[in-house]
Amino acid sequence: VHLSGTLDAPEAQVGIVVVNGRVGEAAMRQFTVALTPVEQGYSLETILDFQGEGHFSMDGFIPLALRTDQDLDLDQPGLALRLSGEGIPLALGAGPTGLPDATGTVSIEGEVSGSVANPVPRLHIGAKNAGFTLLPTARRYDPIEIDIGYTKEAMSIDQFKVTTTQLW
Repeated sequence: VHLSGTLDAPEAQVGIVVVNGRVGEAAMRQFTVALTPVEQGYSLETILDFQGEGHFSMDGFIPLALRTDQDLDLDQPGLALRLSGEGIPLALGAGPTGLPDATGTVSIEGEVSGSVANPVPRLHIGAKNAGFTLLPTARRYDPIEIDIGYTKEAMSIDQFKVTTTQLW
């Protein structure tokens, strides 16, 4: 973390690197986040590489001015984030309160515009050969095949196939 500027208008530069960590039950090779001040806001660059072939990245612009002498304006337009990921392990959502026995991968592509307070997503989400166990339903959901488009106005489901198996 690097702080510069004045007390009224500080500028923060943040960088995080995690090597060989875990998110849920998914092993990461490397996770990096860089938030850098640019004119009228911050540049964001995030890369998440999983063990194996999976990856996720998000980069773009966040219209945010850090000011101590006035309220933070989260309604400022200009948010421009790009998201891309392929082979993201579903095990990312696994753990004590997540999805037990998660298998398979998820993909995501899209962008988010608008403002921090009112983001406007345009996303495409897919899953192939994904699966998990949900103990309260006594079922295994496997395989899960989805192909979904999502915007603020609508969701389009091109494919949604879930096979279930009774556990007991």
